[in-house]
Amino acid sequence: MKWMHALRGAMALAVAMLGAFALADIDVPSDGSDGDLVVADNQTRTIDLGLATTGTWNQPGNGNGVYDPIKWAVVFKYNSVNIANRGILRFTNHPSNPPVVWLVKGDVFCQGYIVLEGRSGIGDRSFSVPGPGGFGGGRGTATSTDSSAGRGPGAAATRQESAAFANSHGNASAYGNAALLPLIGGSGGARGDQAGGAAGGGAILIASRQTVIINKSPNFFDGGVMAGSTGRIGSGGGIRVVAETIRGDGRFNATWTGDASFTQSFGRIRIEAVNNFSSYQLQGSTSIVPLVGTPQIWPSDTSPQAKILSIGGLNAPSDPRAQDGDTNADMTLNTDQPVIVRVQCTNVPVANWKVQLKLVVPEGDAVLKECTLVEGNDVVSFWEASFTLPPGVSVIQPRAYKFQ
Repeated sequence: MKWMHALRGAMALAVAMLGAFALADIDVPSDGSDGDLVVADNQTRTIDLGLATTGTWNQPGNGNGVYDPIKWAVVFKYNSVNIANRGILRFTNHPSNPPVVWLVKGDVFCQGYIVLEGRSGIGDRSFSVPGPGGFGGGRGTATSTDSSAGRGPGAAATRQESAAFANSHGNASAYGNAALLPLIGGSGGARGDQAGGAAGGGAILIASRQTVIINKSPNFFDGGVMAGSTGRIGSGGGIRVVAETIRGDGRFNATWTGDASFTQSFGRIRIEAVNNFSSYQLQGSTSIVPLVGTPQIWPSDTSPQAKILSIGGLNAPSDPRAQDGDTNADMTLNTDQPVIVRVQCTNVPVANWKVQLKLVVPEGDAVLKECTLVEGNDVVSFWEASFTLPPGVSVIQPRAYKFQ
């Protein structure tokens, strides 16, 4: 069970003002230790996030980034980024499937594609592949055409082809926030008859001390950041760009990129800059805000959190992976009796918040259960609920939410 024509004098004045605006770089914590990221003209390059060193996000990198399980992110501290004309950058997911964070000491230039799209599973029992930080789609079994619910906090509990991130669709629910704190990808769609449910798009933060320029390729219609879902019908992911100055005319896609006959499930896009001269084509729920002061990279220490401590008396792993496949379970329980799932919450007000568990089963609708407060206070509290687990690999996901 697994769990974003003038007079000469006027032109001179404009240049003088730009120079005044750009005197001080914004405070992005990068030492450039992962070097320069370069993708050449027409080159396709894939970054394997599984090669990241496990540690703390602010330790020096070695070219492969650092995976911080507490922040749940693979963090690269680049000196600069240059993706040349029609260059394509893709990612192979880390086993824990965290989102991607770029903290860049210099400029970011992209005239190609940064791709974090979620993909469908093809055929019965196939596994969908989410973008980094996204969630998988539903699946069935080799002996049944029955469908199953998708995964992730915005996935519908019933077996319909829907998921949501920024906007609700069907029985799905919106989640996350416009600030993209925490950074999180899209939820998976339900599995349709003889076709795997689409996975959600991934999530990326591109933060530069200086300038981010993301353009369409010359004489080409496209180019930019792609974090949508390519199947039926997963949610788009999350794109956040933070910089002193932002320019360009590229496309940011954080929605569904499949058949337009289906209702789209939007992801989130957030643009934060001191100087914003961009004309991006933005597809998703969008926030464009001026950057004042130091950008916030991570959620605050007082943000609400919920995590599963144990199931049936067995301690849950501190870094659960919830991978697909019968041999990749985070935990194994040999019982057909009800089991207690224990959840620990921090910074969750116990008087007007609830804790809910969602059990996504191999076949059928997901099961939602409200937890009971067992002990604790607004700082640390413990909650429990009971489930009878079906055969096969299931996924359990907790969430804490305000109800009044």
